[in-house]
Amino acid sequence: MGEWLNSSSILLRPLIKININLILGKMKTIQDLFAISGEAVMNNNDYKHWFIDYAGHVNKFSIQLYIYGWDCEREPSHTFNAKLDNDESIQAAYWFIKSNL
Repeated sequence: MGEWLNSSSILLRPLIKININLILGKMKTIQDLFAISGEAVMNNNDYKHWFIDYAGHVNKFSIQLYIYGWDCEREPSHTFNAKLDNDESIQAAYWFIKSNL
């Protein structure tokens, strides 16, 4: 019985978290991700510069952020790469951008 409870709780925890986030409006969709991506790129300036790429045929999303401005000889300050094939990767990408805007 203990094994059943442990395996059930493992299965239920993500479902409960997702449902609570949906109720509270915290889960972001891929449309939200693309909207905030556009906002980030539109706010490029001399001090913060975003490069965001999406390859739809493989569902790959990548971000390079230069927080001290872009320079061809400078490495990005932050990078993020994900395959957008599940809710967790969409959430991670969205909140990466949101926290760096």
